Amino acid sequence: MIIDLSTIGGNGLILIQAGKLSVFFVRQRVDFTEKQTEAELQRLRVENERGRLISDMARTLSATLNYRSVLRATIDTAFRAIAEVGERDESMVGMVLLFEGDDGLLTVASGRNISRKDEGRKVRADEGILGRTLDTAEVTITNRAAQDKSLAGFASTPGCKSAICAPLRAGFHTYGMILFCSTESDVYTKEHTNLLSAFCSQAIISLQNAQLFEDIHREQQRILEKEAEARRKLARDLHDGPTQSVAAIVMRLNFIKMVLENGDVDKALEEVIKVEDIAQRTTHEIRTMLFAMRPVILETQGLIPALNQIGRAHV
Repeated sequence: MIIDLSTIGGNGLILIQAGKLSVFFVRQRVDFTEKQTEAELQRLRVENERGRLISDMARTLSATLNYRSVLRATIDTAFRAIAEVGERDESMVGMVLLFEGDDGLLTVASGRNISRKDEGRKVRADEGILGRTLDTAEVTITNRAAQDKSLAGFASTPGCKSAICAPLRAGFHTYGMILFCSTESDVYTKEHTNLLSAFCSQAIISLQNAQLFEDIHREQQRILEKEAEARRKLARDLHDGPTQSVAAIVMRLNFIKMVLENGDVDKALEEVIKVEDIAQRTTHEIRTMLFAMRPVILETQGLIPALNQIGRAHV
């Protein structure tokens, strides 16, 4: 039996080539798996970092109920979070804009790296990136900030090329927006969108709580001022009314004493009648004041009958 060495050699080469291809495909498979694993790890790192940032924001915003402090914390924490995603951008400016009146205008309530001219500035909310954010109720990005009409009204935005705007929204009501602008091109990404959207959901809760606390504090101050004014009015009324009447009674009693010492009983009786009249009028004045402060009918029958009685008294 003659062995064909050429055939054996050919088969050997085929086996070697097949082995090389097998190793190549295995290596490709390993590389692909490693890349998938690295991409997943990177995604998890990003998600973990985003969670940490949002947790830090929530903790910072919930640390105070002072409205101005919450506004300041809102822009500072959002600014820091945006700056930590991607490359640090020293040119970035940030603003919290709120609807504070019935004029439909946005007011710059707080800012970071903004011009003093923009503090408290009012701008329209129906055009440009601000208008799109209001209409869509979603985070909006523009890479043509220099041509954006809504940004032209700010003193802090000339030279800006990129901008991102997120609505401060609860339910179907938009309370305002958070705006960031940069002189760099194509700065803001999907990651910024997700982060800012999550942040605004937390920020609006803190802003609402702070606004409610401020409203309660303002109402408390108003009540205290009313009480102080009521006390001042009572003091004036007592001084001008019953106090003067009591002083008159004391003077007439002294006069009656002198008259009696002189034996003029008729004159003394006349003065006693006058004192009685003054005392009755003083008693009526005091009762009127007490009724105005706390009507007896309010204690016995309730608010509605008390209001009806006051109404009839002024008809």
